[in-house]
Amino acid sequence: MRPFCPSPEPLSPIPDSPTLTAAVGAYTNLRRVASRSIRRLGDAAFRRRLMDMHRAMAAMGQGTLSGYLGTSRMLWRAIAADGMIHPDECLLLMGLASQVRQGVIVEIGSYRGRSTIALAVGSSRGQAAPVYAIEPHENFTGVLGGRFGPEDKTAFQRNIARSTLSRFVHLISATPEAAADPGVWRSGYFGSTAIIVTRR
Repeated sequence: MRPFCPSPEPLSPIPDSPTLTAAVGAYTNLRRVASRSIRRLGDAAFRRRLMDMHRAMAAMGQGTLSGYLGTSRMLWRAIAADGMIHPDECLLLMGLASQVRQGVIVEIGSYRGRSTIALAVGSSRGQAAPVYAIEPHENFTGVLGGRFGPEDKTAFQRNIARSTLSRFVHLISATPEAAADPGVWRSGYFGSTAIIVTRR
């Protein structure tokens, strides 16, 4: 199969080529989503970040057009959920999780599941390491004044279900302090830990 090489601008669709048309659509969607979240960086920085994301998607797709499209579909699963991380950060988490060969993935601070889904997507492309999401979903006011609470747990569960990746995700309703208790780790509950993502 001919390698798929990212281009700075989307190619014009070729008539009667549904696969290529889908690739153009995937790239256009990437531009649209990235524009909403990282355009504030300025045009030059935006173009660099966009191309970084484009190349990352091509690399995760192993250089093939079909692989690029598959990565694109998986990225949309993550960014469809509410969250505080940008699409390029979702791609990074997907890539890291896909490289886990043993143990489990532990995320501390999951909010409504965007980063959790990104990790689960990556795990599904790797060795299917379980993703433990540690989030109390208690009433809490963030440093910037944002309010969090039990309604976020409902949204988290809904987003995980919609992602169709629930078999990889295990929600642990605990505070980061409780999760850091050495006794929890000695109990073998988590096994060996591959990744810890801190969010607070």
